[in-house]
Amino acid sequence: RTMLFAPDISANFNVEYVMPVGEELELRTNLDVNYTDGFYSALDLDPNTYHDGYTKVNLRVGLSSTDDVWSVALIGKNLTDKETRVWNNDVALTNSNSYFGIPERPRSVAIQGRYRF
Repeated sequence: RTMLFAPDISANFNVEYVMPVGEELELRTNLDVNYTDGFYSALDLDPNTYHDGYTKVNLRVGLSSTDDVWSVALIGKNLTDKETRVWNNDVALTNSNSYFGIPERPRSVAIQGRYRF
């Protein structure tokens, strides 16, 4: 039988590119692409709790000192704004034919700063 939270295929692709900017700075770019095939999240394998497959893209672009004392970065998660849920299930102990789901975070953008002393 099909297992819960077990897609047939899942894959992850990461690439990082580091480019010197002068003698004391470097630009670091990270691209992260995640794919998962469809899966179920309810014990009874109810078709209404099936999660379709999806791909999510994350990107981080940062500038830092070459001695890694400080850095500042722009980070984007779920850049394609794919709407997904962590979990889908029916409302237990009722005959209402109702379902609920817990959504994952939509597209988000953040600024990150770090200083080591």
